Amino acid sequence: MNPSWQNSIDSIKAIPEIFTYVVVRNEKNIVGYGILDKKSGDIPQFAVHKKYRGKGIGHSIMAEIVKIAESEKLRVINIESKQEVIKQFLVTLGFENHVGQFEMVLKL
Repeated sequence: MNPSWQNSIDSIKAIPEIFTYVVVRNEKNIVGYGILDKKSGDIPQFAVHKKYRGKGIGHSIMAEIVKIAESEKLRVINIESKQEVIKQFLVTLGFENHVGQFEMVLKL
């Protein structure tokens, strides 16, 4: 899924000093990553390539994020409701859903 504009790679690159990256590679290819704002605990992006899911990569990324976070809480933000796999993965790790998101559109 594509992140919201606030969590897009361009938005993250605009303030690089805020974010820390955790990357897992298979040889030279990135197979998973997480991006963390260490101070706030926000995780604007987290992904594992479909081919590599179920191999512990997501767990290892989150374990590293937990180690380096300075915040007492971690937040994964803007997950679409239809993204059941990522939601279930996060619940397995102990995350809880606290806020629902609505998309509001105005046709002009």
